[in-house]
Order: sequence, then structure tokens, then C-alpha cells
Amino acid sequence: MKIKAIKMDGEGEDRELDGSAIITPEDESYAPFKVSAGYMHKHDPRVGGYYVRYDDGYESFSPAKAFEEGYTRVEGDWTDRLREELKQVEERISKLDPFTWNEKMKRMDEVDLALQRVQWHAMGTYLQCLSERLRRLKQK
Repeated sequence: MKIKAIKMDGEGEDRELDGSAIITPEDESYAPFKVSAGYMHKHDPRVGGYYVRYDDGYESFSPAKAFEEGYTRVEGDWTDRLREELKQVEERISKLDPFTWNEKMKRMDEVDLALQRVQWHAMGTYLQCLSERLRRLKQK
């Protein structure tokens, strides 16, 4: 399950008067953020644990030990993952290439061949997007 987790640091929990709180993540690349009184009451988060937001928007809290034993950390930042994605797409296109434009492929079902070529073009467009994003990052 894909989740977003932010470890809270020792100085980061500051309860507000309305019962909400400002949580300061340990990772300084994330800004402090406010959680509702309902979240605080339901989850009673503790410094050193993990704030978790699932893809569907549900928020929860996990104590450090349970979280760290249950999940594997993905190393690197998002730009590393972007470079890895680029590499994977390049590899997939290179494998699809010979089967998309080979003369023998003309014997393939017409619809299947058309779909394969649409896939090849879509992957090429995706590769261009990834390449452009990386190029723009280098300019910053």
C-alpha cells in the first residue's frame, strides 16, 4: 500500500487551543502542518511516531516501532525516483521497439499491432515528459 509518512520530531507537537495541533516533521523538507482536534483525539499521536496519509486521504498515526517494523523505507528523494523511472521506461521502449516495427509484425492481428504501436507512442510521450522534467530540474 502506497503511503506518505512523516516522522514527527521532539519539538514539533504544539497543541492549539481548539484541540488541533501543529506537527513539525523530522524531515525538514516538509513544512509543519496542522491536524484537526478530531485527529488528535482519535489517534493521540506522540513525538517520534509517524503521521500517515493514505492515497484515499485517510489520516492515521503509527508508533515508531510498529511502523518501522511494518514498512520498508524507500531510499532517495523524488528526483532519484524520477531518474529511475526514466531508466525503466527507456528499457521498456527498447524491448518493445523490435516487436513494434519489425516486418514480421505485419502478420500480427491488425488491431493488436495498432494497439502495440499506440502503446509505443504513449511510452515515448511519457519518456519525453520525464526527460523534460529532469532537464528543468537541472536548470534550477
